[in-house]
Amino acid sequence: MSCIEFKDLTLEDKKWIDPIVQQSNLMACEYTFGNNFIWKSTYQVKIANVDGFFVAAVFNDDGKGGSFLYPAGKGDVKPVIEKLLAFCEENGYEFKMHSVQEEGRAELEALFPGKFVFEENRDKADYIYRSEDLINLSGKKYH
Repeated sequence: MSCIEFKDLTLEDKKWIDPIVQQSNLMACEYTFGNNFIWKSTYQVKIANVDGFFVAAVFNDDGKGGSFLYPAGKGDVKPVIEKLLAFCEENGYEFKMHSVQEEGRAELEALFPGKFVFEENRDKADYIYRSEDLINLSGKKYH
């Protein structure tokens, strides 16, 4: 049994989420409280504290699951992943994760050799603007 209870994200959750995310040093927009809070209704973001790890999930409208944010936290992530796998099995969901960075991919492969297929989705990758470009807004791409 997974024993994971996902809940709606509230402003109060910032108190426990921020310290966990900061210590994990994961660098993607999905690991900021503000980003999750802003998009919580659009993407049905739900959260859980699983063994001291911050886990966010986005659920589909079709009831067939969604995707989990790679867990943020310090310590052994294997029991957290096992609980997510159990959660999916209990609910009839396909197990999917998003925002898995290279370190997470290597960790998953070491902990669960050959169990997962990794696919890069460049259309959903974070991007960085140069501050000078944003200040000047020159060129057609900024119109």
